[in-house]
Amino acid sequence: MGRYMVEFGENGAVQSVIWTHDGEELPDVTEATWGRANVYDAKCLTELEKLLVDLQAIRADYPDDGWTRTPEGDAALDARRVAAGFSAARYNHVLPESGMLTEQDALALARQVLESDGGLSADVLNDPESEMYAVCTQEDGKTVWTVWHHNAVGICAVAIDAADGTILDMIIDTGMAGNG
Repeated sequence: MGRYMVEFGENGAVQSVIWTHDGEELPDVTEATWGRANVYDAKCLTELEKLLVDLQAIRADYPDDGWTRTPEGDAALDARRVAAGFSAARYNHVLPESGMLTEQDALALARQVLESDGGLSADVLNDPESEMYAVCTQEDGKTVWTVWHHNAVGICAVAIDAADGTILDMIIDTGMAGNG
């Protein structure tokens, strides 16, 4: 949208009006490209309004549970943003393809890895005050489940290749770095 600067004279009359995008060619935007525009003009506002209405409807279908939405909700929100022309690398939530690990598979595998390789006890993993959830994203051509576990000890994350179950990474942060 840019910045507008208006200079007034001593008598209050407008001396000059400057827009930071003066001289730039305005994009010929469509519903599928406006999100990539370098300069937004009034035409983009119509598309923005459509996007916001659609995102609100998706949020109503997939409400936030206090930690996250469902993988289906995350994927639907990001698919709509990408359809508006925004970056698929940034809005990268997807659903796994048929034959890949499901959300339940990823949760079970992460629980096993956190206990066997991460040293978390069953008590920590089963603490009713803790939370475990999974998000599915497209990362460098791979479909990846990242399973998060928030608990009294800290925050853990296990990244799993959805295609074959390979553990790509495991982080156990007992310093609660994500909260401060």
